[in-house]
Amino acid sequence: MNPETNKFKKPIVNIFEFNNFRDYLMAAGFPDGSYNTRSNTLQKWANRLGYKSPSSLNMVLKGSRLPSREMQRALIKDLSLNAKEAEFFELMIEKEKGEKKGKFDSELHEKLSRLSGGRDSFQMPLKEFSLVSKWYFLVIKQLVGAPDFIEDLDWIHRKLRKRVSKRNIEYALETLEELELIVRDSGGKLSPTAKSLRLPNGNESAALQSHHGGMIEQGFHALTELPTSKRQVCSLTLKMPASRMNEAQDYLFKLLEEFDRKFFTEDSSDVYQLNMQLFPHTNEGVES
Repeated sequence: MNPETNKFKKPIVNIFEFNNFRDYLMAAGFPDGSYNTRSNTLQKWANRLGYKSPSSLNMVLKGSRLPSREMQRALIKDLSLNAKEAEFFELMIEKEKGEKKGKFDSELHEKLSRLSGGRDSFQMPLKEFSLVSKWYFLVIKQLVGAPDFIEDLDWIHRKLRKRVSKRNIEYALETLEELELIVRDSGGKLSPTAKSLRLPNGNESAALQSHHGGMIEQGFHALTELPTSKRQVCSLTLKMPASRMNEAQDYLFKLLEEFDRKFFTEDSSDVYQLNMQLFPHTNEGVES
């Protein structure tokens, strides 16, 4: 047997482009998307990690358990992660541990941000998110980072096309600062923290509905008030089996992340909103 046949070749996957360790493992271990519970690749990977059965690795990949310290060390060695990559990998696991307990560790996220080159996407616990559920909170957070930002209620009011009252602007600034989404430097100047906010998924909360409803309403105003050169509105109507909904949702989320990486500009003075909506027009299983 050729000794090279069992040798694992490290895939070209940048761990710092991920904010979830499980997504990274999927991309690194199954670059061709071949993952399934009976995959021969899964069995071989488990064997390389020192496990006779792939069940433990499979449970980690499916999200039903977190990797033990022993498995973490084995994965780091198997994936040939350097010291910086290994630290980032371990911190992502710690981040998920905290999220499962409903805790948010700002220091941990700062470390992740620093290791990834300045930007970290984190999922805020729902309790804290409810405080910034109105559409304009995240817009103001982005605006604070603009090079021409002026901490003046009248200026912000006019900059936001007079769609947010000065009282709400003041409250938003105070709340964002309390949640450490924006901070003051030694001179008292506001700036956003090096974290982008990922909204909590899979939740039917009134806070989340309020946020998305507000953004959809702003999209309607843009449709009726702005020229086509300053907005883009498009849609697609298609037939798709309901069984592929989860797959479609994952695809759209990854598309949003890719769009953000391509078009986000640190020193921009303009704040844009990209909304994507996927929902059924029809009911399932309607009898004739």
